Amino acid sequence: MAYLAAFQGPLQFESNATLWSMLFLCAVVNYFLGNTYWYQAIRHMDLSKATAIILSYPVMTFALSVLLGQDKITVYKVLGMILAIGGAYIVTGMVKQGDTK
Repeated sequence: MAYLAAFQGPLQFESNATLWSMLFLCAVVNYFLGNTYWYQAIRHMDLSKATAIILSYPVMTFALSVLLGQDKITVYKVLGMILAIGGAYIVTGMVKQGDTK
């Protein structure tokens, strides 16, 4: 918990060319790696499992931001998480039903 206490409050950075170039580089690398791994996943595993993983990203991002003290839990955010998880469950079920027909 002492480690997480260092992350209280919003993170602030001084805007400069190095920061923006690193941000751009990270975005480009993550975009290409993400797409590469996504297409490999749907080639080698059941599409319903791969879809459930992708649909859970917003929930994982919110949980991490709460743990790092960068976001607060509200009723609307909890409802959104429930909808996201429910949607992933429904989509996974629909894909599985389509595979059995």
